[in-house]
Amino acid sequence: MSKKRFNKPRLHCPHCGEFMMVRSSQEVMPTLRKGLVDCMNNECNFRGQFWFEIASTVAPSDMPNPDVHLEPTPFLQKRMAKQYEQEHQIDMFQSANDANHS
Repeated sequence: MSKKRFNKPRLHCPHCGEFMMVRSSQEVMPTLRKGLVDCMNNECNFRGQFWFEIASTVAPSDMPNPDVHLEPTPFLQKRMAKQYEQEHQIDMFQSANDANHS
């Protein structure tokens, strides 16, 4: 199920500060789009090209695409390392019980 968004991210004109409208965009790669934007201020009329990149993973996908490889953020790296340690930590009491039953 998709998450609903009520407000779209907006780009501001680097010259006058007004909102910019995306005129076109195309996918370059699954993590990268490029496109054209126009300033909405009729007195400014700036037009530019933008690049939108998803640069890293903050929370891993539950439906990962095997063709997409994004580095985890340092925060996620620490969280994953801690989870790995917890899952692979030797249970001292279990080891002692196993030794007594041998």
